[in-house]
Amino acid sequence: MTTGEQAAFDTKQAADVLRRACDLLTTSPDDIELIRFGDHAVFRLSKGKVVARVARDSSRLPSVQLEVAVARWLADHEYPSARLVADADQPVVIDGHAVTFWEGLTDGDTYASTREMGELLRQLHDLEPPTFTLPELRPFDKVSERLSKAVISSEARDFLTERAYVWKRRTGSWSSPCRTATCTVTSTWATFCVTAPGSRR
Repeated sequence: MTTGEQAAFDTKQAADVLRRACDLLTTSPDDIELIRFGDHAVFRLSKGKVVARVARDSSRLPSVQLEVAVARWLADHEYPSARLVADADQPVVIDGHAVTFWEGLTDGDTYASTREMGELLRQLHDLEPPTFTLPELRPFDKVSERLSKAVISSEARDFLTERAYVWKRRTGSWSSPCRTATCTVTSTWATFCVTAPGSRR
């Protein structure tokens, strides 16, 4: 679902894009609350029952489409992960910004234990690979770009840049070809869980 051309993006624009996406889906834009503003603007809707993500620009569309595909695949296998709002045709694209709607999860102070995370990863690795293609895992590709844009002190930026360089050297510019369920799903699952706001797992 697509409409319009891309416009400038800030928190006000993101909220406007979200309201227009809600109108297209006949979803109520009540109680919009900004949670986070980064690569995506993340909002709570309907008192936390729905979480919406608005991509910063059109370059994010392929990754958003991939997240949607992974979310549906995990749901089909009844894997415990963030769920898309079932009655929405997603992603919705407004002025070049991909918008997705997720079932809201309680945001508290209880985090999954190391054991629980290990059990989830084991379950994930036991799934049959998806039928669609996933990109190889290249964990350091966006680090420099994100650090350059981060609103942090120069000292913090220098420290984090140096740590990223050390880890990149230690892993030998690590990438994973994603030819098996393990590397394929884990790479995207890691991104998916981080970008599924409200989830503690």
